[in-house]
Amino acid sequence: MRESEAKTMIVAMQDHATEENIQLVIERMVELGFNVHRTTGAVQTILAGVGTPEHFDVAIRVQDMNFGVSPGDGFIEEPYAYVGIASPPAGDMFWNAPFGAAVPLRELPDARAATRFFSEGRDRAR
Repeated sequence: MRESEAKTMIVAMQDHATEENIQLVIERMVELGFNVHRTTGAVQTILAGVGTPEHFDVAIRVQDMNFGVSPGDGFIEEPYAYVGIASPPAGDMFWNAPFGAAVPLRELPDARAATRFFSEGRDRAR
């Protein structure tokens, strides 16, 4: 990847973030390929990531599940939505990835379809 293709990420941690929370975010940013620069103020910590990450997901973690969208990576080379859980249940074909479930975005024509996919993942994980 050319230097001009380097990506940046800015993370403003919540005011009540613990040191453990901050370290987990730093570790994940490093896993993604970012060099992380930390600024800690009186109330809030800001993390700036610069680099050429392998992939750059938009995701949220709710309880023990990750819900996100990836632009594509080594697992699926096209944009996809995913539900990540620690131990996908055996025998349930919904869980089609080692990290949980994934579906190409071309199969989710709109936000309603994506919401149904995320909801189904949440319900099946219980």
